[in-house]
This record gives sequence, structure tokens and C-alpha cells, in this order.
Amino acid sequence: MSWFTAQTPPAGARVLLVEDIAGRGTTLSDSIDFLAAAGHALKVFALAYDAESRVRPDFGVEIPPGRRAWFPWERESVTRAYDATGNLPDLPSHAYASWAIDLDGILLPDLPGHLYETDLAATLARRDLLAPSAILPGRDLRSLAIITGRPEQDRERTQAWLRRHGFEGPLIMRDASRHSAAQTAEHKAQAIVAGCHTHFIESDMAQALEIAQRVKVARVYWWNGRTALSVYASPADELG
Repeated sequence: MSWFTAQTPPAGARVLLVEDIAGRGTTLSDSIDFLAAAGHALKVFALAYDAESRVRPDFGVEIPPGRRAWFPWERESVTRAYDATGNLPDLPSHAYASWAIDLDGILLPDLPGHLYETDLAATLARRDLLAPSAILPGRDLRSLAIITGRPEQDRERTQAWLRRHGFEGPLIMRDASRHSAAQTAEHKAQAIVAGCHTHFIESDMAQALEIAQRVKVARVYWWNGRTALSVYASPADELG
């Protein structure tokens, strides 16, 4: 350990050492030893720590068993690809990202809602015959997880369409006993968290905003049929 800054605390200064996560490594403990050796009166503040942390900080939030901390600046740390590194990544963080996408309005055109209300069977049959959208987001979509608001009862016909057009990623559908059609954004938000996805592309603007508000750590994009817009949302307290 050494000082990176030109200025250093005077001898015997009171120092607060701040870290995001007190983990199993030695960075925090080495820093404590370095500052203590310099004679500083030291306290440690960690945003999060758990039972496996090498250092128990003086201040911070203890993570309950079975939970983990997830911060925007290291969102990729929760993915399965990152877990496979044993906390020793050798690639840039974006290499460990986990992407998921909406289905209707992205992989295929989204039919108007009134058609389903007028003649559900005919509209579903028409949807099954649609070709993939002419313009798709600029990623390899063939193996990405698909999180859709379609109800679970449509799984067989949905998977048939996906296989026919070469999309083989995991398919997460809405359980109507848990989420109504009006709760589709909530269903998608929960699926994003459960799947440890760091990025999600949504075709419905209102849903994109709600998902961004519910899952603040993930990057949410609204796909308007041609381009993707990054979406951030938080409550406007002054209008509450």
C-alpha cells in the first residue's frame, strides 16, 4: 500500500476509510494495516458486508444470509458468467454482462391490442405467421433470454415460433396466477432480478419506465423499432 495523492493526513489524524463491500479479499485489511502503521486513529465504513467478510467494519449495512449487494458500478458482478471466474475476472466488466430482451415489438411486430379483444384466436394465428422484424437491436439475439408478457398458456406456440426463426434463448413467460396483464412490467422486473440480468431491452415505453424504476441497477433500453434509448426513472417527489 502507498499514498496515491500528493497530500496525506497529518500524523495522528482521525481517518474514515470507506469501501463499497467488505469482502473476502485483503484490500481492506491491507489498507487498515497501512493506516494504523502510520499512527492514524481509524474507523471503517463499508456500504455492505456479510458473515464472510474478512473485516467487520465499524459502520455499514450487514447483508442478511442468502442475500448479496448489487451496485450500479459493478452490476456485472451478480451474473453467472462472473461467478464462474471465482471472483478473479480477467476480462473487462462488460464481458460478464447478461442481456435479456422483450419479445413482441422486438423480435416480431406487436399487433394492435384491439385485435386480440375482437378475435383472439384469429389474432394469435396471425401472430404465429409473422416474420421476424426487419430491423433488430444490434446484438446477437439468438441465445439471449426472452422475458415476455405473454401468458404461460401460450408457451408451446411461442416456442414453436422462436425455434422456427432460430431464437434458442431461455423463455420466461408471465404466470397469470401471479401477475395479471396489467402487472406485466412487474413480472418482467422480477424476472430480470431472478435471472441476474444486467441489461434489458423493452419495446413498450411505459413498461420500460416502470421496469427502470423497479430495477434501478440494471440498464434498461426502450426499443422504438429502429433505435434503442437508455431509460432511467425515479419518482418525482415534488409532484407526489
